[in-house]
Amino acid sequence: LKRMVERSRNGDRLTMRGTCAGQVVIASDIVITGRGTQPTITGARRTRVVHVKRGARAVLEGLYVQRGRTWNGAGIRNAGRLTLRNDI
Repeated sequence: LKRMVERSRNGDRLTMRGTCAGQVVIASDIVITGRGTQPTITGARRTRVVHVKRGARAVLEGLYVQRGRTWNGAGIRNAGRLTLRNDI
C-alpha cells in the first residue's frame, strides 16, 4: 500500500486488503478503500499510522487504523483535507 500511495496521482482510487505496517504518507488527492476481512493500517506501536500532507485530499473508507505511536498524533496526522468513512 505504501508504494501505491507514493506513486499515486490526483484522482487515483486504491484498494487495500490485509495489513499494512508502518506510516502511510499521502501527498495527493486519493481514495483508499478497504476490502475483505479487517483491512488494517498499523503503526505497530512504532510510528504514526497515516499522515495527510498539506494540500492533499484523502478519503479513507472501510479501514482499521491502529497501534500508532508518536509524540503528536499517533493515529492520524492531517495537514490536508481528510474524510473518514466507516473506519475504526
